[in-house]
Amino acid sequence: MRLSAAETTRLGISALTAAGVPQSAAALPVDLLVEVEPRGHPSHGLLRLPTSAGAVSSYLDSVHGSDRQEPHVPVVVPGDRARRRRAAALASGIELPDELHKRLRSLIAPEPVSTLAGVALRETGRT
Repeated sequence: MRLSAAETTRLGISALTAAGVPQSAAALPVDLLVEVEPRGHPSHGLLRLPTSAGAVSSYLDSVHGSDRQEPHVPVVVPGDRARRRRAAALASGIELPDELHKRLRSLIAPEPVSTLAGVALRETGRT
């Protein structure tokens, strides 16, 4: 079965999250495994995912439950800060400069700039 890299990544992240790994923590190992997969070393790619899912979850539980040097400072692992930033951005929105917003929107639905013989010519932003 042939899947796109995006489909493979979604599948891998879904497998890890089903095993109890937070989505933000699942993304990094899955990205690495998807990167390695097409290089001709399947034993170093996604084949590792079913056996490593429990290990990743157990590792995260172990780290989060470890003794803290400073009781008021939480123990964090890669992905924790990104997960908090993403949650905050989803809750409050992401600030984009007006010009960037305009440029991004123009890529989706460019504004007609003039007509020629009844055909709208659209500005593409390309020269």
